[in-house]
Amino acid sequence: MLRYSTNWMGPINSDWIQKNGNHWAGGRIDVYGSEEYPDEIGLPIMHVEDYGKFSEWLDSFTSIAMWTLEELVLLFEKQTKIHIRWFHTPYWEEEDANSN
Repeated sequence: MLRYSTNWMGPINSDWIQKNGNHWAGGRIDVYGSEEYPDEIGLPIMHVEDYGKFSEWLDSFTSIAMWTLEELVLLFEKQTKIHIRWFHTPYWEEEDANSN
């Protein structure tokens, strides 16, 4: 069984924070399973409140096979009714907007 956990990595650049505010968080998702070291999924910058809620949700999520970021986010948003506020629109939301 695979377990998921966020690993905060920023933003930590003071110039970036001064320009964009300190209400953002990003980093990676560590996926723990049978390997000695976790697999990693890049986690783009999102609003810090959403990062916290997504992190809590991931702490209780497990899967047999490794899920993609898109799959994790879509299930999170469906189950919690929380739409993550991204610093930049993720590719899967851009595709939805372009198909209209």
